[in-house]
Amino acid sequence: MLLQKIDSLLRRLFLFDRYLLRKICRETGLRLDYHRNRDGLPVLEDIFINREYADYFPIQTPAIVVDVGAHYGYFALFAALNLSEKSIIHSIEPSQENFNKLKKNIEINSQFPIQIHHTGLDAQAGERLLYGGTSFNHSFYGQSHQVAQRVSTLSLRDFIEREKLARVDLLKLDCEGAEFPILLHTDAETLGRIQTIVLEFHDLPEKGYTSYQLVDHLRRHGFEIVRYQHDPDYSGRNLNFGKIIATRWPAALGPTGH
Repeated sequence: MLLQKIDSLLRRLFLFDRYLLRKICRETGLRLDYHRNRDGLPVLEDIFINREYADYFPIQTPAIVVDVGAHYGYFALFAALNLSEKSIIHSIEPSQENFNKLKKNIEINSQFPIQIHHTGLDAQAGERLLYGGTSFNHSFYGQSHQVAQRVSTLSLRDFIEREKLARVDLLKLDCEGAEFPILLHTDAETLGRIQTIVLEFHDLPEKGYTSYQLVDHLRRHGFEIVRYQHDPDYSGRNLNFGKIIATRWPAALGPTGH
């Protein structure tokens, strides 16, 4: 956490964040207010500069995308810029503060077909406590001393049925541990509608959750694991997290990004 704060301070002192935001907006035609978005700009950089979600993305095809853990809407905007017409993007964000900024970012970029949903996904419909952190670290698995807000939840099946989605071409999950109950409690028929899943995982051994379970579960439901990596941890807490890409695309086709 200390390293994140130091990094954020240095970026602001040297005006790097302002330059980055202006560069991305200039090159993409997006409209993003600096003051509203400044604490989320490392996420913006990951998505637009580092192309965090470009591999196996259905570029320039008419696709249905579901974004779980939408944050301020950066991935949804990236998706909209890189899909063809008649695509549909659903952005799901449980945090009230994040959702307010997501809503504003989508409103001022209203040319894109992005539908926003203020809810969380979980094993089943109900309510959960969402614990606060930085804007991109809200989690159902927080600490008791953190500020929490009560949020409504749906299962992935509930959401797909409610929105009448016959298929999902890309499911993106960045939901700070909720990826486990979401996917491990999703039935075979619902998973069968999904073409590609890109997710960030956060092992929670104290809850009985590890990334190996996700890999095994997805393989047993017809996905090929084309990326399984553990990322470096700079927080000093030795957290075990990383990325998984699971797809039904033939391996010979390779990544569709870059």
